[in-house]
Amino acid sequence: MIHQAWTDQNYGSPGTTTQFGPFTPASGVVRIIRVRCVFSTSQPGIDLLPTDTIRDQICWGVQSGGTGYSPLVLPADIGGADFYWSEMLGGNTTASAAWTPPTNDVGWMDTRVATKEWQGQLAIGGGIDFYVTSGVITIGASDYAASCSLEIDYSA
Repeated sequence: MIHQAWTDQNYGSPGTTTQFGPFTPASGVVRIIRVRCVFSTSQPGIDLLPTDTIRDQICWGVQSGGTGYSPLVLPADIGGADFYWSEMLGGNTTASAAWTPPTNDVGWMDTRVATKEWQGQLAIGGGIDFYVTSGVITIGASDYAASCSLEIDYSA
């Protein structure tokens, strides 16, 4: 059994979607045994008045395909066959904040963390790329910063 892990983040360029990867195992994969991911998001650098709210619905998932695979996107492909899982992260989170005096700025808020694991025996028989994917469902949602750690166990 071989265990590998990767991390990634978009702190320097938050957006309304992420596509972390490809994460490619060091050797050919005969069988995937376990996929585990920790995924977190925060909204950076937003200005809120005392009655303003943040609403967003972020979906996330882990997917894989053969080496050179073009990953699916979220939310358009939620539930797609190449995902180990794709689901809502939290749901319709609403927050408000104000800071006075001197300003109504808040640096980071609305942090969410999800941990999910898939176990089984999925025959692969070659090269494979993994992606950690996310996207917002709410039109006009704020950009978010995200980070992930992905671990896999496999036989080669």
